[in-house]
Amino acid sequence: MQDKDNNDLMAYWLSNASTLLFLLHKTHQPLTLPPTGFHSSQSPEDDLAEAEHDPELQDQIDNQMACWLSCASTFVFLIRKSLKLDSAASIQKPMSPTLFRSSTSPKAETEATPIEVQHVEAKYPALLFELLLTEYIEKMCGIISDNSKKEVGSFLSSSIQASKSGIQEHHSSKNHWHGIVDYLNTLLKTFEANFVPTIIVKKILTQIFSYINVQLFNSFLLYPECCSIANGRYVNEGLAELKLWCREATEKYAGSLFDELNHVRQATQFLIIRSKWEISYKRINNLCSILSVSQLHKICTTACFQDKNYLGGGFDEVIASLAIQAEDHNNASSDSLLLKDSSSIHFSVDDLADSLRVEDFANVNPAIGLAKYPGFEFLYN
Repeated sequence: MQDKDNNDLMAYWLSNASTLLFLLHKTHQPLTLPPTGFHSSQSPEDDLAEAEHDPELQDQIDNQMACWLSCASTFVFLIRKSLKLDSAASIQKPMSPTLFRSSTSPKAETEATPIEVQHVEAKYPALLFELLLTEYIEKMCGIISDNSKKEVGSFLSSSIQASKSGIQEHHSSKNHWHGIVDYLNTLLKTFEANFVPTIIVKKILTQIFSYINVQLFNSFLLYPECCSIANGRYVNEGLAELKLWCREATEKYAGSLFDELNHVRQATQFLIIRSKWEISYKRINNLCSILSVSQLHKICTTACFQDKNYLGGGFDEVIASLAIQAEDHNNASSDSLLLKDSSSIHFSVDDLADSLRVEDFANVNPAIGLAKYPGFEFLYN
């Protein structure tokens, strides 16, 4: 009897895994490659490098990566919901729904009834597979994040170059912000079309916004021309575009995303002030509370030097005070003035599983192509 139960459970998992692999194979369509495209000897890194020069090909890769990300995430969810993690319990837990096993009762043929499966005792191989699958998802998130940073980075580089050249008011330079917004819209639509879990979408978007914050803020520290009032206004307009995008993306995806731009937001609010000589020590600290003393001193000094109308006065004393504090801070710390970008994306299996609900899959229909295979009839019962 024990062997029969084990065989049933093994058959159940074999059915789930086979169905998932079939769906992945069917959704992972071959890329339309140029004549000089990819060769079997190339590595994935080589493929992605060539795709950088072909936007259409990059869109295909992003779409397929999102599809695999969604499928793998769903599999993690199904595994976690089907495992009985309390190995000491001898009583079966209540049945839980799954996407791949349905009731065979006549009523199920005409009505959407709850789908039930037996919980499986959590063993080492299953937990190891769950862990490896989660690491695989993290790697895919990293690839999508890196690709996104390259896309956004090209617009940021053009924007910074426009700032250094003093052409912020030129129409084409404003298109850099529109390009970033358009890319974010395309990326979000790709995630939604492939049903990528919200928790993963948020983590990737957080990486992108953090990258924007790092690049723009560091430009203030690296290039004196970027600390002008004109550039402050230019960057502020771009931040307004991103804030509007966050609002339209709704709380579901955006959340506290705009807070990732705090460094560049606070620095910009200082740069756009015309009468900087009237700013008190207390006000500048309140205005730029997230900046370190060294960063604040650097930006204040550069901004006043770039402002031809700067009259000096009391703010010179503020700068002198910041200089003393910055020197003490630098002696006590070896931290660089520049912000550092982080490319790591981590989350636990529980985070991923808890972010999904069985109800999210209630209206998911099997792929049409599965109907012709007798082995998948149970999906339509």
